Amino acid sequence: MAWFFFEVQRAGEDPVPDLIGGEFDTIERARQEASNALYEMAMDVKPGSGPTSIQITVKNELGQIVARRTARFESEDIEP
Repeated sequence: MAWFFFEVQRAGEDPVPDLIGGEFDTIERARQEASNALYEMAMDVKPGSGPTSIQITVKNELGQIVARRTARFESEDIEP
C-alpha cells in the first residue's frame, strides 16, 4: 500500500494541494481514482460556461508526479 496525493487545478486558478491524500494498493488504482474524480468534476461544468479546464496531478509520498489527468471543455449554447 502506498499513499498518493491529488492536486486539483481549474483554469485561471492556483492549484489546490491535497493535504490528506489517500492510500491505494497500486499506482494504477491511484491513477484510476484521478480519472474517476476528473469525470465527476466534469459533470459539474455548467452549460454555457465557456471554455475551461480541470487538471488533477497525482503525487506519491515523495512528492514526485506519477500521473496527470486534464480535461478541457467548451460549452456553447446556440439558438436556432
